[in-house]
Amino acid sequence: MEAVEGGYQRAPVTPDEGVDVASRPSYARRAAAAGVLVAGALLASGAVARGSTLSVDATTELGSLKSAYCNLTISKQTWSVSDPTSAADFLYKYFPVECETDGGFTDYSLCHHSQGECGSYVRLALNGTNEGEHVPCFGLHMVNAKDRPAGNVSVSEVETHFDARLTDMSTYDPFMDISMMFYANSLQTYVEAFERDGVPYMLLKWRDNSGSNIIDDCADTATSASSVSSDCTEGSVFFSLIVHVPHTQINFELVSSLAPETAGGNANVTDAKERNGASERPIFEDPTVRMSHIALSFAGSAPPGSDDLVPLAISEATSDMATVTEYYTTILSADVDYDSEDSDDTIDGYTMKIFRLPGAPMPVKVVQRHVESNYAFGVTELEVAKNSAHKESYESPICGFDQYMDNHFDLTQYDYPVDEWTTRLSDYGYKWHCNRVGFGSLDIYATKPSGDVIQLDGYLTDPGIDYMLNLGCYNVSNVLFHMCSQGKCSWKSENYSPGDSTDDPEDASSSSTDASSATTATTAGCGRRWLRASRGGPCACALAEDARPPPDDPSRRRPDRNGACAAPGTCTPPAGYAHARVAPVSPRRQWVDAEGVFGGASAIQAIALSYGVYVSQGVARRAAADGGGHGSPKLGYEILHTNVAGALDKLRFQYEVYDGPTYPQWRSYLLWLKRRLAAGAPVLWFPMRAGGEHDAYGLANATYDVVQPVFGIYSQYALTDASEVFDDDVLAHGSGKAPDGSANLGYYRRFDTLVDTLYLRGNCSKADDKRGEAYPCLDVAYDFGVAISGNAAGPSLPVSLALDKDYEPDTDVGDVAALELSATVTVRDVRLNGRYVLFRFDKGNSAVPSESKDYFDAADWALSFAVAGPNGTNATVAYAWEDPHKILSNTTVAYRCVPDTRKHAAPGLARL
Repeated sequence: MEAVEGGYQRAPVTPDEGVDVASRPSYARRAAAAGVLVAGALLASGAVARGSTLSVDATTELGSLKSAYCNLTISKQTWSVSDPTSAADFLYKYFPVECETDGGFTDYSLCHHSQGECGSYVRLALNGTNEGEHVPCFGLHMVNAKDRPAGNVSVSEVETHFDARLTDMSTYDPFMDISMMFYANSLQTYVEAFERDGVPYMLLKWRDNSGSNIIDDCADTATSASSVSSDCTEGSVFFSLIVHVPHTQINFELVSSLAPETAGGNANVTDAKERNGASERPIFEDPTVRMSHIALSFAGSAPPGSDDLVPLAISEATSDMATVTEYYTTILSADVDYDSEDSDDTIDGYTMKIFRLPGAPMPVKVVQRHVESNYAFGVTELEVAKNSAHKESYESPICGFDQYMDNHFDLTQYDYPVDEWTTRLSDYGYKWHCNRVGFGSLDIYATKPSGDVIQLDGYLTDPGIDYMLNLGCYNVSNVLFHMCSQGKCSWKSENYSPGDSTDDPEDASSSSTDASSATTATTAGCGRRWLRASRGGPCACALAEDARPPPDDPSRRRPDRNGACAAPGTCTPPAGYAHARVAPVSPRRQWVDAEGVFGGASAIQAIALSYGVYVSQGVARRAAADGGGHGSPKLGYEILHTNVAGALDKLRFQYEVYDGPTYPQWRSYLLWLKRRLAAGAPVLWFPMRAGGEHDAYGLANATYDVVQPVFGIYSQYALTDASEVFDDDVLAHGSGKAPDGSANLGYYRRFDTLVDTLYLRGNCSKADDKRGEAYPCLDVAYDFGVAISGNAAGPSLPVSLALDKDYEPDTDVGDVAALELSATVTVRDVRLNGRYVLFRFDKGNSAVPSESKDYFDAADWALSFAVAGPNGTNATVAYAWEDPHKILSNTTVAYRCVPDTRKHAAPGLARL
């Protein structure tokens, strides 16, 4: 584009076919299926070098609409407007929006809401698809809180400046960099509607950065940056339509891979009907990369033939890129997707960066123009107006919410605690406001260098909760929905009363103070996280054929015996705990072969031993149906959350499957886990591990990598009332790679270290990728578990087994012989001077009758025994016995013990 006074001169180009978006692969199928908590994993290596290309797997599928709409990490854009109704009328007329309502919210969530002299708002949402239903998703909110302060420049004055600069859209203006960007299947519908009604708009043609570096590759042949042709890159062609919503600060930029029809400014084709919807506006060629390839890939597209818009990016203008970069990368921990600069000292010159905030597939684009237009009120003046309003009205994090605070987008993420960010914001001199939005959760409104705001949602650390509570952030109702309110300003005085209706009208009718309810809501558990997303994704890779140990490899039969405890895990039981319950479980070593990982089978094996049953991993697998993982009818199937219940039924164990809330599940899961362990029931849990895919074969919400036994709980508080989880509670688990420590006691973890997001940047950030199973983490959103509470195969005293080996050879692969295992059988609750019979069933639980009177007919061996004690004693003890007959490692054997009711039974072992 050639520079002229006030903007860009028209430089018409001939439209081409562009690129059909349906042929573009998404950047990752996981991003498409999850929609959240993915981008950071892809960009974990840091910022992308300027002009560099991010490769895309051409075999991955196009992003689903669900990922781009509902459950977004960035879920809405809000603007401060002087007339929400008129702005909404414009959006209703030209864009696929509908009223955003939710019967589960308060009356304040009504789409059109007025509070008289205090103001009004309209809450719209883009049409979208979620779980197969067409529903409103991405929020477009317009707020007129006219009773709140706005500094020296009113919102209506700012809107007048926007109107004046964007009156005919004939030249590019830096205010066009301030927009909400959407992807559209086609621009033609909008072109026709705007032409019909005389709405000004601008068309642009540009390329993304999917090809070569624009600056470096073209610098030698170009006379100036502005003369660089888009043909100089290999990037895909896209087209943009920019339109301004009249009398607002709102701009939309619609992006499509298909060129709109255009008359190219043909003077002989002027009548709208004669033109048949073809645009008489030219298409300007823009040499800049208006959006990065990775962002376009993340967005995906609407269904074929649909006019729906997919949220693509938030675009901002700045006068100080260095400060903005510091804000996003240093304070909010953002990555840089793309970085470009044109040093031209005309309006063509610019610096542009595309930032990706933690957990957000949708990026934020920021542009600094080196030369402003001739219009007096520019980007700098706009920033000054908004920041001045914040400075004049702001008194504290709970008081002083001005009209420009409503210029914000929402970010909900779980990589970083929000209170960590508020600390950084304060350290760098940025203002932020806290406000309760729901039971136990907060909105944080943080000002940015531009004067706009970002609404931060997520989790708080325990100290952060205490700080926010003492600060006065928790209210009985959402204070800011009262549009005359600037926050909880009476908390400026230490004499604040929770019933003060000047701040929070709902307080007056509340039967209890909010401080106490907030404390109750937030002190249970460790970590403070929740998530609104569903996940799926590509199947985990099978173990490569050449990576499997050969059948005769000693490492398959004889694991490393040094018992090293993998850091940062610890294999020493915690000291100083007043209460503990540890089941007699010893960690086992799982098989790994062509049929997948046997973590679930080895975990069942470990827990089964605590109930007097030895089950080979092969036997456990053959008890399972196809659950979506590896396996075959001959060798059995990998134990997953989908088939573990059926396997336990066939193996005859009593169990309880965790069935928590839809999401987030971490809090209820930890409480369920503690209660089951406190009751003496070991648990199969399904956590993530460092170095894992966090995606079990693409099964819905199955973000786990391993299946392990959890068998112990330690607490400073009585376990008889396990109604609350404490941060310093400790559990014991096996890794599946025994021995776990020199004594093979397992790994010990505090509860406040157990939960993390898919990135594993929190509690599991220091876990070793090579030994991630030693320090796994639970997903903040979706968790699975099965508590095995007993042996269902007939009555018995408590019986457990201890084996002389913590592994068994994989006899299902290759010519590998079974091992003979020596078992020590322990029977608990044996009464002194009582007589008992210990039965051995060499076909396992399947051979155990349901009634003990039939044990003699079905068992293979019977040991009659008694434990002598003082006459008249009623004490109980544990009786240990080493079975002289070995157990073949590829079989299953069960032991049951009952009182001996025979009158003249001889003590000793007998074959039946």
